[in-house]
Amino acid sequence: MRMQTKLILAFVFIGLFSCGIVGYIDYYMVKSDFQEVSRTRVFASFQEDVLGYIGLYGGLKEALASEEFDTYVRRNHRLQQDKRPPAKGTPPLVDRWEQPPFKLLLLDADGVVVMPAGGLKVGEKVSAAVMEEAVPIELKGEVVALGSTIGDEVFTPQDMRYLGAVKQSLIRGALIAIGLSLVLGVVFGRRLSKAVTDLTTAVKLMHEHREEVWQVEVTSNDELGELAESFNEMNVELARAHTELRELAIKDPLTGLYNRRHFDEQAMHYYESATRYEQPLSVMVGDLDHFKQINDTFSHEIGDLVLEKVAELFEKNTRKSDVVARYGGEEFVVLFAHTNKEHAAVSCENIRQAIEAYPWEEYHPDLKVTLSMGLCDATILGSVSSMISQADKLLYQAKSEGRNRLVKG
Repeated sequence: MRMQTKLILAFVFIGLFSCGIVGYIDYYMVKSDFQEVSRTRVFASFQEDVLGYIGLYGGLKEALASEEFDTYVRRNHRLQQDKRPPAKGTPPLVDRWEQPPFKLLLLDADGVVVMPAGGLKVGEKVSAAVMEEAVPIELKGEVVALGSTIGDEVFTPQDMRYLGAVKQSLIRGALIAIGLSLVLGVVFGRRLSKAVTDLTTAVKLMHEHREEVWQVEVTSNDELGELAESFNEMNVELARAHTELRELAIKDPLTGLYNRRHFDEQAMHYYESATRYEQPLSVMVGDLDHFKQINDTFSHEIGDLVLEKVAELFEKNTRKSDVVARYGGEEFVVLFAHTNKEHAAVSCENIRQAIEAYPWEEYHPDLKVTLSMGLCDATILGSVSSMISQADKLLYQAKSEGRNRLVKG
């Protein structure tokens, strides 16, 4: 599963879970508040009914002996309803009493049950805990009874309609919140995953093309932004390091010219192309004259300076398309692509004369440096190594003929 999908699902799940929890808590709190208000209102009505009941018959015992309390309440509520019709849409008052929302407990002034509830029986003396929770019902400053509500509320149809409307509102709000969570989850999921995806892509490209620089856009100041900045810096350093390593692998550390292995690889490629398309190709092998004597007479430090300067003169007097390398020790080679030996000889002479004419007295008053060379363009020899061997033979011929010269063959 992709990172983007995981992030979107995580955001959506968190949104759904949060909406569900908040919705449930809100509904529970509304229901609890409504229940408490209903309990208070019903008990207040109960107190009024008890006072009216007792007042009608002159005392609690007299009232109980004359008429049942439920009968009195129903009759009294009907009379009130007839005198004051309820507003449109409001259920009759008698509905509230016919389906009482709570178990109503009525005690006399001494704590003896006269109307049972909660498992208590008529005539039973209640405990001190029940007495503490009971509310005194006073008539003309005298406590004539004690009342209490027991049990959970039984809601009327009107209550259920109200709570249902509240529940529907909470559900609609939750659905809207879920929709927003989904949209925000997709937006933020894509935004966060884009930064991770860009980093992943850049890492893959960096692995495949180690010498190239791959930068990612820094879009934030958070941990992902810091990671992107660190990656960009690391990528630049790694690309530079890989380039330097590659240079070390193909170049001679002293002169900066290509080394023998890289020259052989390039020469083989050029030879195959030249023979396939019947193009000219020339190879020169050169060797500094009496270089061992230079080291022994003027020091190896001077010898290294000579090699560095000779390499510089080689590069100045050859084309960018030519392959110049230090083949070993004081030996240098040049591959002239698409060039026959007559044209290559011109460059070789320029190199030889530049080395001979250089003011070597800068390094030592008695220092003189010359170069002997052999040049071959015989691609018919069958391989580039054979051409190099032939150029090497011509080099030794130049040495034997007096040095500081070019021999073509």
